[in-house]
Amino acid sequence: MRRAIVLSVLVGLGGCASIAPRDRLPASTPASPSVAASAGEPPCTAPSGRATPTGWCNWSPDVRALVDDADTCVHFRGEPWPSGDTVPERERRREIVEGIRTSCAGLAARRTGLQSRHAGDTALLAVLSGLDLGDD
Repeated sequence: MRRAIVLSVLVGLGGCASIAPRDRLPASTPASPSVAASAGEPPCTAPSGRATPTGWCNWSPDVRALVDDADTCVHFRGEPWPSGDTVPERERRREIVEGIRTSCAGLAARRTGLQSRHAGDTALLAVLSGLDLGDD
């Protein structure tokens, strides 16, 4: 009985969704990038903890990943280096080294590849050229 009640409530609430599924949108209604994500891509979510660059959700996932990794690389390279020998300080040094290793590796090569792939998009090329890769 309880399952039947829960099921009927869920079915009833299904019509109350604030965002129409993509297949129910009128032909003249453009879907937002978060709704319009292709079947293989997750919906676009803005990076947390910092300002969202203009056009973020219009960029391909590989461009968003590069921008996010570059930001993470710069963050870890700017972290103060713990100089003590306590367990927390040693652990933090390991975290910083691992963060730099995973986020900074290959950024310049990835940017070059994306610049070639998106050569016709001048706005995106400006974003890619202006990236701080943490190597200066």
